[in-house]
Amino acid sequence: MGLFDALGSIISGIASEIDGGDDYPTCDMCGSKMTEYDGWAWYTCPECGNMVRVLDGEKKWERDIFGGSSSSETCENCGQSLSGGEYTAPWEDGDNEDGYIICPHCHHKNTFD
Repeated sequence: MGLFDALGSIISGIASEIDGGDDYPTCDMCGSKMTEYDGWAWYTCPECGNMVRVLDGEKKWERDIFGGSSSSETCENCGQSLSGGEYTAPWEDGDNEDGYIICPHCHHKNTFD
């Protein structure tokens, strides 16, 4: 095997680790395959926005790394975690006096003072 064949095998192996459909992590919030990959370590769920970092085979969920107020909050409509929900700060969209998080599960707007 020549140098270029060896390099091709290495590159193919890395690409299959990253792009292989069976190798994508499964979202622990909605159960979808986390197919959005940043090219380094982060996978994002295309359905609910949940994120996981995979380094050396070890998974760490974004909420566990960064915490934040949304990780312990639950949706007032469906009762599920608001982790991975889209946050909008007060007045960010021009007419919202209170901040809110849109639930990644039922899309309910949960307002906060």
